[in-house]
Amino acid sequence: MDVTGLLGLAVAAVQTIVIVWLLRHRSATREAHRRLNDRLRFETLLADLSAKLIHVEIRNLDTALGTALQQAATFLGMDRGRLDEYADGVSVASIAWAEPGIHCPPSTVGGDFAWTMETLQRGGIVRFSRLLELQAPAAADREGYDRLGIRSHLSIPLRAGGPLLGVLAFDSVRAEREWPGEVVNRLWLLSEAFASALDRKRREQSLADRLRFTGCFRISLRNSGTRAPRTSTARFPTRCEGS
Repeated sequence: MDVTGLLGLAVAAVQTIVIVWLLRHRSATREAHRRLNDRLRFETLLADLSAKLIHVEIRNLDTALGTALQQAATFLGMDRGRLDEYADGVSVASIAWAEPGIHCPPSTVGGDFAWTMETLQRGGIVRFSRLLELQAPAAADREGYDRLGIRSHLSIPLRAGGPLLGVLAFDSVRAEREWPGEVVNRLWLLSEAFASALDRKRREQSLADRLRFTGCFRISLRNSGTRAPRTSTARFPTRCEGS
């Protein structure tokens, strides 16, 4: 082969290398833009949900939690979402959402899901992209998920520095779903907003119950003609706010 032919081959090889590099660079750039866009969308969602759950009145909190659950499930592209509220280790209330045409998710804690509940009680996340990922200790749970038609699942325990306040869960029933670490980390942040809302709900309900009991007690004393005991401010001074 003469020099001209060799130069032609060299030029073609260089051109091929440059084209491959440009294609890879363009693909990497698109992926970086996609990741950045997803991150911005999530941060916007987190800020919006946190603000709404913090400022909403307690009587409207359940409605706000339902809306937040739907927004989170839609953002993740999941078929269903469920929020279970706990008191003394027992589920006392739940909020569920599902895409049109899909049944609302049943509870996947307790009963046939003992391993799931134990994991959540320890503060761990329950997640699987496919049922085969569940090992022997979770055999009964695997059968339960299969019976419910759940193909992928993720559950996060909700705490605010104390006992279990609730469980935030998402299901996919139409297709298997991967759970990369980046998504799980985002869900941890999102779960804190739900945990704070449940903690506030519990505190305000506890205060309302105490005030209601005090009011009933005073009415009972008044009807019986007995005076409520008074506290001597001289011996037991009361500290007011701002003092």
